[in-house]
Amino acid sequence: MAATCRTCSGSGVVEIGERMIECECALVRRMAASMPAYVRRADVRKEHLDLPIMGMTRRNALVVASWQDMKAVVKAVIIANQRMFIKVTSDREIRDVYVGSKSRAARGDDEGQIYNSLEDLMDPPALMVVRMNELSYKNKAAPGALEEAICYRMDREKPTWLFSDLDKPFSLGSHAWSESVAEVIRSNFVTVRLARILPPASFDQEAESVGLTGVTSAQSRDTPTAEPATAAESIPEPERVEPVRPKKVIRPSEDDEGPLSKYGAGLSKKPSSKGSSFGRGR
Repeated sequence: MAATCRTCSGSGVVEIGERMIECECALVRRMAASMPAYVRRADVRKEHLDLPIMGMTRRNALVVASWQDMKAVVKAVIIANQRMFIKVTSDREIRDVYVGSKSRAARGDDEGQIYNSLEDLMDPPALMVVRMNELSYKNKAAPGALEEAICYRMDREKPTWLFSDLDKPFSLGSHAWSESVAEVIRSNFVTVRLARILPPASFDQEAESVGLTGVTSAQSRDTPTAEPATAAESIPEPERVEPVRPKKVIRPSEDDEGPLSKYGAGLSKKPSSKGSSFGRGR
């Protein structure tokens, strides 16, 4: 059971003078709910807080950084701008909304987030953060959807950050890339390259984040350890040779008097005296 906030006693608001304001605990919960899980678990260091990108929340930017540093920067920006609506999306989600996969008509219910158009997705945030190269397969609609989403924000003078992975940059060959998308980015976005701060995630860190470490250790405790082989067991057994079976020989039947023709009858075999069924001997 979670501990109750001592300031607001769990109500989420506190009274200061004649005003009711949001309690810090409610603010933290709201910010955590707005973050994707991979951003919420990111490791933020002091070096991230000193980056120039932290002060560029009012500008369009193409940010080239490692995936670990991307998550840390987004988390730090959301925490530093508590009153600002910051949303994280991707080229894959933009494509899905564009083709109608996330509309109410397609879902048939109200579970999850409903976006009936790109306007529903791109318009509300004060700062939109788009993760590039999340789309994992080729789709003809993806470049047009991405370009329309970017231009929608530009036309309304709303800042957008495009995140390109340092190890897998958004470029020719990316599934949402096109020459027109590249031209829009070159003409309207300032490129910010961030030096690597956090090391790449190792397999142990990824396993721990999804709870696999405990499972692995538990399995290793329950699995019996194989005993070392003795000298007798180390001698290989002789290879087993399969006996060679004789091939079957097809022999002619007793009524065959000569070589077979393509019709199966002997060439030297005398014709039947009974006649043919086609015009002889009715």
